[in-house]
Amino acid sequence: MLRGLYTSSSGMLTQQRVQEVKSNNMANLNTTGHKRDMSVKSEFSNMLISRINDPENIGPPQSPQVDNRPYIGELGTGVLLDETVKDFSQGPLKETGNTLDLGLEGDGFFTVNGPDGEEYFTRSGALTLSYDETSEEATLVTLQGDPVLGEEGIIQLSGEKDITVTENGAIYQGQDDEAELIDNLALVNFENPQGLARYGDNLLEQTEESGAPQELDLDGEDFGILSVHQGKIESSNVNSVDEMTGMINALRAYESNQRAIQGHDDTLERAVNDIGRPVT
Repeated sequence: MLRGLYTSSSGMLTQQRVQEVKSNNMANLNTTGHKRDMSVKSEFSNMLISRINDPENIGPPQSPQVDNRPYIGELGTGVLLDETVKDFSQGPLKETGNTLDLGLEGDGFFTVNGPDGEEYFTRSGALTLSYDETSEEATLVTLQGDPVLGEEGIIQLSGEKDITVTENGAIYQGQDDEAELIDNLALVNFENPQGLARYGDNLLEQTEESGAPQELDLDGEDFGILSVHQGKIESSNVNSVDEMTGMINALRAYESNQRAIQGHDDTLERAVNDIGRPVT
C-alpha cells in the first residue's frame, strides 16, 4: 500500500518536471536560434510478482537464485526524469533582409565574448553594431551586447561601408572589387554538443562532457558541414503544437497520479479505522 503512494508521488514529480521543460520551450518559441529541450524518463527497476501457497508451488525455492513460485508479472515501483537533452535539429531559416542577420544551416556555432570575458557559443545570428564614439569603427555584437569573435579576435568594422558575409563565414567590407577581407567568423563545433550547458541569454558554455571547441575550416576539410546565410536568421526549432500536446499529456498523467494517491489514502484510512474493529 505504502509502495503505491511512493510510486504515484514519483510520477507526479516527474510530470511536474516535464511541464517545466515544456513551458520553457514554449517561452522560447520566438527566441532566435533556440534549441528545445527534451525530457527523458526512466522507470525504477520492476519487482517480480509470484503466487505463494499455490498447488503448483512444490517445496521451498531450490536456491537463493532460483524461485520456483509461479510467476505472475511485474510490479512497477516508480519513474524519474533521467535527464534533459537538447534537440539540435535545424530550425527554419527566416528571411529578414538585414545584412547583419546571419542564419546558420548545419552543425556548428558562433563564438562570442561573454560578459565575464570567457568564450561562449550560440546559434543566434541576430547581430548589430556597437559604435565607438571616439572613432569610426564599430564592433559586431549580439543583441545582448556580447562581441562576436572572428579568427583574429573581436571583429571591428567600419560603420560606413557595406558588409558582405559569405556562406563560409568570410566578412568583407566595401563594394565589388574594392571589398576588403576583414576577418572570418570563428565557427566551431563540438564532439558532444549534448554536453554543452546553458549559460543564459541564449548562450552555451563548454564542459568536460562537450569537449573543447573544434574550429571549422569551411574552405577546406569541413566544407559543407555548416553554411552562413546573410539576411536570414534561424528561428527556434520549438513546435508549438507538439509542446502544447505534451503539456496536456503531462497534466493528465499528473492528475491520474494525484487520484491514485487519493485512492491509496482512502484505503489506508479505512484500514486504520475499520479493519480490526471489534464487533459489538
